[in-house]
Amino acid sequence: MCALVRQSSGVLIVCAVLLSLAGCTPESPNPEQFVGYWYSEYVSPHSGVQVRSIAERRPDGVIAIQFRQYRDGTFLKEHREAGRWFVADGLYKVHTKIVDGLLVDPQQPENYDTYTIVSLSNDEIIYKHDLAGITFHGKRVDSTFKLP
Repeated sequence: MCALVRQSSGVLIVCAVLLSLAGCTPESPNPEQFVGYWYSEYVSPHSGVQVRSIAERRPDGVIAIQFRQYRDGTFLKEHREAGRWFVADGLYKVHTKIVDGLLVDPQQPENYDTYTIVSLSNDEIIYKHDLAGITFHGKRVDSTFKLP
């Protein structure tokens, strides 16, 4: 549980350290920190496929993501998704509306993703998709960044 007790500055420092170790933040994340271009990569625990992505999160709540998949360093495929994103109560949520240029069924649960925000700074974000068991480590990049 994330809570702060304001008794002395020493207690606040200890609380802040404990909260960061527990993956909590003392205050709700500022959605503006998510805006911009973010690069991440991970290995799927189910398939062993490495996925690299770049996500553009816009201030108006629009998100566009480009994904590339690799196995043993060999390129497999690329796809793109677009939709809406928002942050609330320590959660980052994405509603996918378009995949590879085609509208997807808004009633399908696979088009809604919820992530627990583990940590967030101006240049790095860590968030976890609890259902998929994947933790994402994102690094802020500029708009000219290209996927490797």
